[in-house]
Amino acid sequence: MRIPNEKTHTNTKLSPAQQRLIALAQAEPETLAIFDRVLAGESIDSFEQHSLKLLTFKEAAEKLNLARSTVERMVADGIIQAIVLRRGRRRIREADLYKLVFETEDAPQS
Repeated sequence: MRIPNEKTHTNTKLSPAQQRLIALAQAEPETLAIFDRVLAGESIDSFEQHSLKLLTFKEAAEKLNLARSTVERMVADGIIQAIVLRRGRRRIREADLYKLVFETEDAPQS
């Protein structure tokens, strides 16, 4: 079965359902894993809904209400995981920030 795309069907108007099928066929594996879990009837935690968004260190710092240098130190200490992109650029998954905040709130106080 061939999947229509914009190049092969420039004159054909695709229905919304066809557009969704194309987007699903072209989705990243992480997105497909979430989709499979939803189809299996599993609930998806709110932080997992944000798992695909990658943030710069500045954006992560703003979300955590911290200085950028603090976020850099947390990455260096292994508290937050950074993903290395092309040319050495680093990003932080938004889902990792949610996990950090929720796990910290749920941890017993010493």
